[in-house]
Amino acid sequence: MRSFAMRSTPQLAADALIWSRHGPESEMLWPMIYELHRRGGSDVFAIAEAFSTRDDAAARRLAADILGQLGPLADVGTEQLRPFAKASLPIFGRLL
Repeated sequence: MRSFAMRSTPQLAADALIWSRHGPESEMLWPMIYELHRRGGSDVFAIAEAFSTRDDAAARRLAADILGQLGPLADVGTEQLRPFAKASLPIFGRLL
């Protein structure tokens, strides 16, 4: 697995956006997305939210890919939810 530890979150997201323009199956793209999922903070959420409002279809697709599994699963009552699941719902609604 590639290490992205030296890249800041904004730089990693920018690099992922560049690779997303090569198509969703780019070999470099998904390791970057997985790293953004792992970092899972409000900064990643804010970047994905910003990507979701762009005219660029690759940016909107990347936003959905990031938000879909952002942050660690947590037990909430009888369900397991990710920390940004509720906040992501309106964004997914706009993307449809």
